[in-house]
Amino acid sequence: SAAQRSIQGLQSITSSAVSQITSQIGSIGAIGTIVLSIKTASDMEQTKVAFTTLMGSAGAAQMKLDELKKFAASTPFQFTELTSTAKKMLALGTSAEDVVPHMRILGDATSALGGSSEMLDRMVVAFGQMSAKGRVSAQEMNQLAETGLPAWKLLADAMGTSVAKAMDLAEKKAITSAEAIPAIFRGMQDKFKGGMENQSKTIGG
Repeated sequence: SAAQRSIQGLQSITSSAVSQITSQIGSIGAIGTIVLSIKTASDMEQTKVAFTTLMGSAGAAQMKLDELKKFAASTPFQFTELTSTAKKMLALGTSAEDVVPHMRILGDATSALGGSSEMLDRMVVAFGQMSAKGRVSAQEMNQLAETGLPAWKLLADAMGTSVAKAMDLAEKKAITSAEAIPAIFRGMQDKFKGGMENQSKTIGG
């Protein structure tokens, strides 16, 4: 009947419209994927340029990026987060060979304390500033304490003294960063070793 033909025509039009919309959505999704891939490649290229500048050669930069990618696979942190942190470490004077070992210790502490990559960066900056000053000061130690790291306690224990005494010595500029930073790192390693592995096993990790 005419009514049935009209209904069939409507169904055909509707079906065609749905197919076109679905096709367009698929195209938009594909375009989005392509744009994301281009941006990722561009970001990676910029990261490699930055590492080349900091390390002096493209070859050394690529080796460090490969090392960081392998390291990221065993941590709860993203590769892009770790490359950002590594750039800060290199810019603040950490030697290239110490970047990943130091990052592992800092990462374990960050994870054990329930922190994020932002906390990791704050620790890196505080230690970098301390190193640049050449001595321990309350400013950087308090920055570390604000992240949840018991920096004064770790330093005092390494020195075999009390927190109050360590603070007093720091105020008198009697503790060099060359002796304090390795001592705090050893304390972190003893206290927080395995922090990233433990976090990776949780739902959030």
